[in-house]
Order: sequence, then structure tokens, then C-alpha cells
Amino acid sequence: MKPSSSLSRLGRIFLIAASIMGGVAIPAQADLVNIAPDGTAILGYNDGSDLTTLGTSYASYLPSIPDINNPSGLGLQGNAYWADTFSHGTAAYDYVGITFSSEETIPVYSLNLYMDLFNNGGWYGAAGVGSDNPVLGSSQLTDNNLEVQVQTTSGGAWTEVASGNDYVTQLTGVNVNQQFTLPPEVTFTLDSPVTDIYGIRIIGTGGSPAGTNNFIGINQLEVEAPEASTYALMLVGLGFLAILVRRKSSGLQV
Repeated sequence: MKPSSSLSRLGRIFLIAASIMGGVAIPAQADLVNIAPDGTAILGYNDGSDLTTLGTSYASYLPSIPDINNPSGLGLQGNAYWADTFSHGTAAYDYVGITFSSEETIPVYSLNLYMDLFNNGGWYGAAGVGSDNPVLGSSQLTDNNLEVQVQTTSGGAWTEVASGNDYVTQLTGVNVNQQFTLPPEVTFTLDSPVTDIYGIRIIGTGGSPAGTNNFIGINQLEVEAPEASTYALMLVGLGFLAILVRRKSSGLQV
């Protein structure tokens, strides 16, 4: 049976509307904003036996943990905001993240991480490898077990979400002896945006040279999501598309 003209019109309308919504539903990088200041920064470690809990919240130096989600705090080590997990013993997994007091409904697309590196550690990687003041390479960086985790209930378990990152590429060749030079930005991109979360964090094995404790040093963490106006437009557009398809479908004749 030959499709009716109504069906053909519906198909064209749907394709046009879907194309428009595709451009709205996936914001450009310039449309993403940092929502980390809306939450509370967390920094700490898990001993490796259970990575689903918060573990131990920790910072060994001032300024305090909350400063690492301050958007005006990005700067050189010793002159701005930074904190680390130094002296936590042999714990294997270090984390940095943001928790929210209420459910965060705007979808999170990515995270940007700025680390602080020291002559005796501060990076994600292999523990007890090499000597002090390394120029970072694969032997220090690749054994990091990095993953992004989210918390979907307040105070609940942390679970991994699929993601990719440019961590090894960005930090390879960084001279740790130049402690007052800010390392490059590392971006963690989620395979699919996450929404309705109470927290998000990066967790992995802290690195260190031989004879020292593994730990991470953090200057700033950014959590990127669409601007509120962009997200509102996405919701309105999707609602309009659903109504349009429903109305057109109810009028089809075959």
C-alpha cells in the first residue's frame, strides 16, 4: 500500500525537527559552563577494597578543600588554591570531586582537571616509580586506573560512568621539578551526559617516586554542563517535538 501524503509530510517534519533538536541537545563547547561552584568540593582516598564509598575526606595543606572549586582560584602552586592527599599512607586510590546538596538535574558533559605536581608526587599514575623531580612519562602515568564516578542518591554509593580522557597525553613530558608552572588542563569527557546526580568525582591511583607516599595534588576541578537557558531550550524543544509527532500521528491515514 502506498504511504499517504500525510505520512510523507510527517516524515519530513520529523526529520527537520529532529535535526534542529540535535543541534540544541548537544551544546557546543562554548555553551558549557562550570557548575562546580554550585556544589562542595571533595578530596580524599579509598583503600582499594571498596571504591563505592566516599572513603576518607582529606587535605594535607591549606587552603582548604572547598577552594579547589573556586573559579577565581586557578593559578600557580603556592600563590592560589590547591590541596593534596599527601601522607595518607599506602591507600591506593585518590579522588577529587564535587557533591551537590540537592539533585543536579542539568546534564553534566565533562570535567576539567588542573593538578598541582611536586617533586615527590601529586599525579595520577604508578606508585614508587623513578626518583624525585621526574619528567613524567609512560612509566609514571599509565598505571592510574582512572575513572569517573557519580552518586545518584544523597550519600549513596559511587558508581562508574563511561568516559574518556586526555590525561596521559597532556601530562607526558611535564617537568615536575618546575613546581611553579601550572600543568596542562586535563579533560574527562563522558560518553553520555549524566543527570539527576548528587555528586561526581575522578578517582584513580596516586603516583609517586620510589620511597614516597602516593598522592594527588589538585589546583582546580571544573564540572561542565549547559547554561540554564540552553538546557531550558532543549526541554521546550523536545516537548514541542513530542506534541508535534503525537498530533501528526493521530491524523495519519493509510
